[in-house]
Amino acid sequence: MTGYIHALAIARAENIAASDLARYAHNFIRIMPDIMTYNASDVDRGIYPGNSSSLRSDSASMDHIIHAAEFHGLDSSILHEANVYYSKSS
Repeated sequence: MTGYIHALAIARAENIAASDLARYAHNFIRIMPDIMTYNASDVDRGIYPGNSSSLRSDSASMDHIIHAAEFHGLDSSILHEANVYYSKSS
């Protein structure tokens, strides 16, 4: 939920109504059960392919999110902490 609230804050800063963004979030939520089941199956089998995303790509994405937040004057302190984790792990 924190990520969603952050997305709403950036959307508001970009003059996008939260309700307009919400319909896209609904689509994302619909696919989450399948993603969670798929990932759980890999973990149960001890498979961690990282072929769809890696900590390095997550860190690059986080850099963009931090930049957007700071551009709009939003608090990005917790995002920096998360990105430190990604940077050390990649």
